[in-house]
Amino acid sequence: TLRMLRSIFVNEGLSGIYAGLMPTLVMGVPNTIIYFYSYEELASKLRHRYPTEASVPAVAGASARFVASLSTAPFELLRTQQAARVATSQAGHNNIGMIAEFRNMIRSDGFLSLFRGVYPTLLRDVPFSAVYWVSIETMRDFWRNRRSGATSAWEQAGQALVNGCVSGTIAAAVTTPLDVLKTRSQVGTQTLPPINANETTIQCDHAGALAYRSGGSQTSSASGTTTSQSTLQIARSIVEEEGITGLWRGNTARILKVAPACAIMISSYEIGKRILISE
Repeated sequence: TLRMLRSIFVNEGLSGIYAGLMPTLVMGVPNTIIYFYSYEELASKLRHRYPTEASVPAVAGASARFVASLSTAPFELLRTQQAARVATSQAGHNNIGMIAEFRNMIRSDGFLSLFRGVYPTLLRDVPFSAVYWVSIETMRDFWRNRRSGATSAWEQAGQALVNGCVSGTIAAAVTTPLDVLKTRSQVGTQTLPPINANETTIQCDHAGALAYRSGGSQTSSASGTTTSQSTLQIARSIVEEEGITGLWRGNTARILKVAPACAIMISSYEIGKRILISE
């Protein structure tokens, strides 16, 4: 992971490390609002109707993530493609802006091209959220059972940080193969530079912290054109060419990104909710 970051910085500079940052920021705020609001509403209604059902966090979390991911899918696609272009020496395209990028996609492939890769994205995010919220609620019950009195704001913040970090680590590790499939399906339809048929080109989705082999998601010709593959074909190609471990490529880097992000997000949410309720 450190070697990868060093290589990106040497070859593309600081901008390479933050490739895809703008669509990530634009996507992040509405995505998070939709996500948490949907979870709270669904979980509350499901608990009221099924008070003893243990699967409520999984169902509410998966449903909330489905709605949030589908709503912001075009930004996720743009983020992934911008980051991948840096790795394929096409970083100059990053300067045309998000609106121009969207216009180019629609002009070239139609409006539905904005949702390219949405299926594998949902295939990754929905199970991730189900595992994440089951783990979060389990740890909340653990802390609740250990303490009978009221919890201070600092204690709640500390517990939320631990809950988010542990739950994010578990969910990221379980769903890394789905993240590999999602990333390769989204960057596999781009036109890449010509490659030697005997070469194996290592590329990197900086934002997703995922190294991938070009042959796993596309068929490249001498002219640099590509043909996209289905999610099942991509999975089969990865296993055939790289073994089962290829599905967990970038797992460590992904956990290093996801775990602290989940910890910060859930602790900020918990403290913010506590402040608003107290007022």
